[in-house]
Amino acid sequence: MIRAVRRSAEAPGLTRRGFLENAGLTRGERGGGYFTGDLCPSKRPMDRDFLATLEGKAEPTPIALSISGLWLLHHFKDYRWLLDAQARGAFSITWINHSYTHPYRKGVADFANFLLLPGSTRTAKFWRPSGC
Repeated sequence: MIRAVRRSAEAPGLTRRGFLENAGLTRGERGGGYFTGDLCPSKRPMDRDFLATLEGKAEPTPIALSISGLWLLHHFKDYRWLLDAQARGAFSITWINHSYTHPYRKGVADFANFLLLPGSTRTAKFWRPSGC
């Protein structure tokens, strides 16, 4: 993944490049599709209808989900739905640690936000969800 981001960042004609902006990466080298998503702390429900559109393919759709601990605490039914969908072969999920709290301050630039906020490295909890 990182090699693909670096190659994309080097492509001519991009005005916004860099790792934090995904370097303009929009497609992989092979055919097919992929999906990535962040499951950050939120009061909003997960969009199951959208994810259901990814089902029904010949092979499970590869998805990478960045999951935070606080999201899991408040959206356990959605988490179970994802695990059940994966068990029946709808998705092939790669779970990505998104920290426990997913700290964020509105108005702070990305290069100084999230786990880069002062004090975050001391207080951030990292975990691995069960069932993964």
